[in-house]
This record gives sequence, C-alpha cells and structure tokens, in this order.
Amino acid sequence: MHPNLRRIQLAGIESFKSVIDIAKAALNTALIVNGGSAVAMLAFCGAVISKDRSVTPMIVIAMGMFALGVLSAALASGFAYFAQHREHWGNEAGSSRWRTACITLVAVSYGAFAIGCATAGVGLCSMSSQAPTNAATSIATPQSPTSTPNH
Repeated sequence: MHPNLRRIQLAGIESFKSVIDIAKAALNTALIVNGGSAVAMLAFCGAVISKDRSVTPMIVIAMGMFALGVLSAALASGFAYFAQHREHWGNEAGSSRWRTACITLVAVSYGAFAIGCATAGVGLCSMSSQAPTNAATSIATPQSPTSTPNH
C-alpha cells in the first residue's frame, strides 16, 4: 500500500470520528438545555402556585416546548443508533434516512428551546405586570412600631 493512501485513510477515519463527536455534543446539548429548562419551569410553577398565584398559559406552553425538546433529543439519540447500525451493516440508504431523521429531530429540539425561551419571557413579563405594586416595598420595608393598630 502506498504511504500516502494510508495517510488519507487515517485522515478519513479521524474526520469521521470528529463528526461523531460533534453529533454527540449536539445531542447532549439539546437534551441538557431543554431538560434543565423544563425542570426550572416546573420549579418556578411550583413556587408560584405555592404562593396562591396562578401561572399564565404562556408559562405552561413554554414548559411544553421544553418537554418537546427533550422528547425530540431523546428520539434523535435513538435514531442515531439506528443510523450507525445500518451504516455498520452496509445499508447506506437506510443509514442516510435515519441520519436525516436524527438531524431533523435535533433541529426541532433546538427550535423548541428557542420558542420555549421566547414564550417563557412573554409569560414572565405578563406575570410581572399583574403583580401587586406594593409587594416589593412591603417586603423590603419593615413596619415601624408606631404603625401598630391601637387596641
């Protein structure tokens, strides 16, 4: 075998490994950002509800978008396995279809995250405009002893 041919083969193998690493990073990132956001929104909703306040529908929609992002990333992870399995057994056409589905699902996951963030922002703004105006001052300023009611 010619030395240059061997070098080209090794470069191709290393390039393929780097593509796999980048794909794994994209899948992990999609799963982590959406999962973390869904958990944060769930905790936020719990805190709001515990204070006898209602959560706006936009917050619920945002949580749903983050959940969709998690589901899409999880499905993409499974589809990546099928793509690799088909590739290993020499089924290039089958591998290509699974790979396309995987890439599409990762894109859906990132899109769901973006929409979830925008929706959460709108929901939080609408909640802050409904908050009582004197809530911050009553928490920040302690009552003086002279303002106690007379018995």
